[in-house]
Amino acid sequence: MLNKKLLTLACAAGILVCGACGIFYREPPPPPPPPMSLFVGAQTIRIVVADTSATHQVDTEALRQALIRNFAAPSNHAPLRTPTEGNADRTLSLEIIDEDGHETKAYPSVDGAAWQFQVVISASLTNREGQLLWTNPSWPFSHRHFFRGIHQREVIPGWSDPGFRKQFDADLASRLVYKIISR
Repeated sequence: MLNKKLLTLACAAGILVCGACGIFYREPPPPPPPPMSLFVGAQTIRIVVADTSATHQVDTEALRQALIRNFAAPSNHAPLRTPTEGNADRTLSLEIIDEDGHETKAYPSVDGAAWQFQVVISASLTNREGQLLWTNPSWPFSHRHFFRGIHQREVIPGWSDPGFRKQFDADLASRLVYKIISR
């Protein structure tokens, strides 16, 4: 009788120890994919980007290409083809309304500087018939970037820096596509 109690006690302790340390822990299932409710039945999306700001710093074609890459990515669970002309199931129109980029802090010890970039975008998504499906008339986007070796460059850091531009376009496109898809 004592042996059965000791065996039961040892088993209970083993279960508690294994459960507490996570030996038998299973990963939770991955989150469900975004709903993509605005794209039900859609296979194509046309993307139009314009810069109507006073300074015209954003490269509209590079931003359009970054958006195309994001919509066509397999991770979107329903990649969309992106024709450049003609009809498409959806049309995403972006207008850069305002843009600003300025140094926020200098770091002389590493010959670097932190910059803050901001744009305000008016965005709309329409279907093939021109019906408005989604709009955000004033979407603010902010991006911080750190430049190193700024005095060793011929080009002054800022909107004209190629490394920054690629990162900025990719970040903006990724956030905007996720915002639209996960709606």
